[in-house]
Amino acid sequence: MWAMPDASPAEATHLRTPGPAGRVLVLGASGRLGGICRSAWTGAPGVIWQLRRADTFRAASGEPCVWSPLHEPAPRLRLPPLDAVLCLAGVVRGPEPLLAGNSALARAAVAAGRALGARAVLVASSGAVYGPAPGAAAETTPPAPVSAYGRAKLDMERAVQRIPSASDAAGPRVTCLRIGNVAGCDALLGGSVAERAALPPEARAQVVLDRFGDGRGPVRSYIGPWTLARVLAQLVDRAATGAALPPVLNLAQPGAVSMSSLLDAAGIPRVWRPAPGGAVQTVALDVSRLMALEGVTVQPSEAVGIVAEWQRWRR
Repeated sequence: MWAMPDASPAEATHLRTPGPAGRVLVLGASGRLGGICRSAWTGAPGVIWQLRRADTFRAASGEPCVWSPLHEPAPRLRLPPLDAVLCLAGVVRGPEPLLAGNSALARAAVAAGRALGARAVLVASSGAVYGPAPGAAAETTPPAPVSAYGRAKLDMERAVQRIPSASDAAGPRVTCLRIGNVAGCDALLGGSVAERAALPPEARAQVVLDRFGDGRGPVRSYIGPWTLARVLAQLVDRAATGAALPPVLNLAQPGAVSMSSLLDAAGIPRVWRPAPGGAVQTVALDVSRLMALEGVTVQPSEAVGIVAEWQRWRR
């Protein structure tokens, strides 16, 4: 969980945000993104958290739903009618047959939405579907994923958009959220690097960063964990009221940040190596479409702010 057991009352309040107002089923509640939302959303009794095992449930509000989407048909769910389904479940790594589970999970989310009368289904995709794009990739940029994960997410998007209810006015409308790097869930600030940051400076292992021809390192679109939870709640609320969402939507804080500046802000040392052939220096998302949505607010991307948010979540 991302909640801070030792946070001050003021800090804990700052790290929480009202969850969706309506009746929402969240798939993947025990995963990284689901864990962020479970600890961030308050005052949201209408949220139903899908887990494969009941003993993994902890949340300040909402209720659990034990369901294995890959093994049980969604129509068997005994739930009241829904306003929306938010699918945060996914397979991050593994061989391609395992990564294909992303498509199956997303199809199950759409099936659940249709069976339970939801107006909308929001599915977590990834900016990895774009691959190396010149400039900031917009939703109209042709996808060209270079990783197996990116290809699996693109396959997932195409699979759910081919479902009749995805384009049928009578069925749930499907929106694929192409999410940028989430601070704390990424390779740089998450996992073992996060553990290093908790050590004294002299004990921290160094991070290896690629250095490109211009002398700089990788640049990426990022979003802080608390900001992600708040924006997801805003998008779910908008969709649940019947307001239009596009079939594809980039989700990140405006602008992009260098990984080196994130390490500087976190006080994590690094060593440089020449960027290998095929390494991509900049992966940036154009979030103009997101910023234009009424009721959605996102602060610009800035290394110090992103790292501060991540550090508060970790504590």
